[in-house]
Amino acid sequence: MTITVSLAPASYNPAKYVQTTLLGVSSGLDLGLSSPYQFAAAGATLDVGVTARVLSNGTPLSGRSVGFTIQTGSGSLSSTLVTSNATGYASTTLHVANIQSEVRVIACVEPGDAPCQIFYLGVVPDSSLRLQPVSGISQAAFAGGALQPVQVRATDDAAVPNPVRGVNVRFDALLCRPQTQSPGNGDPVMPVILSSWETTVISDANGLASVQPSTGRMSGTTELLGEARAGASSVPYSVQSFEAPGGNDILSSGPAVLKRLPKVPVIPRHSPIRAPRE
Repeated sequence: MTITVSLAPASYNPAKYVQTTLLGVSSGLDLGLSSPYQFAAAGATLDVGVTARVLSNGTPLSGRSVGFTIQTGSGSLSSTLVTSNATGYASTTLHVANIQSEVRVIACVEPGDAPCQIFYLGVVPDSSLRLQPVSGISQAAFAGGALQPVQVRATDDAAVPNPVRGVNVRFDALLCRPQTQSPGNGDPVMPVILSSWETTVISDANGLASVQPSTGRMSGTTELLGEARAGASSVPYSVQSFEAPGGNDILSSGPAVLKRLPKVPVIPRHSPIRAPRE
């Protein structure tokens, strides 16, 4: 089977596309696994679904027994013998506590222990964790307007990164009011800190972790300066909130609205942020 992916729009001449060949075999009794390679953060305690599918020449088989056994590593299974449903699926849940080494689960069609497939749950140490920005990293809205969640993805440091679940992603932020008057001595313009917060979110099966930013009930122009951290990796993010001219809400009117926004001094990322004096 040949798979072709074309770059939209298709009006390019010549057309831009890539192709690859998918090789597969089928037999009277086959077994496949959904997402057989997954990764968890070292020290994580979590439940991971393991799903197998029984097929016959590509057609799902119901009522077949599938046995699940932990081959290597430490953990427990919610069920060790599961009957496939009407679409051929049979699932169990792998529970791991403070995982430190790879866990392998072997799934086999019973009776006869054949065919079999292996599920791998790899372990990623803190030193190999990486964070990627996904959405909401830089946004602006009028005060009271809707804000997008700030979302990042936790991965390992492989050449082709793998999502990592069970990562403790720490989000912290300072809510500031930018100052427009310069001290006149060449020092950066320091904002006034209004509040701060931090929270920890555990990444899901796709490595995703997100928080909903908020500027509270503060009026006027404010800026939320934050950072998401995991291991030695971090992703900065910022949310600007402007006093709405004429009662407008979020920036949904395009460039015309953007031109009316007040100019706010840029705060150098590595400049110290000083709390207001008492």
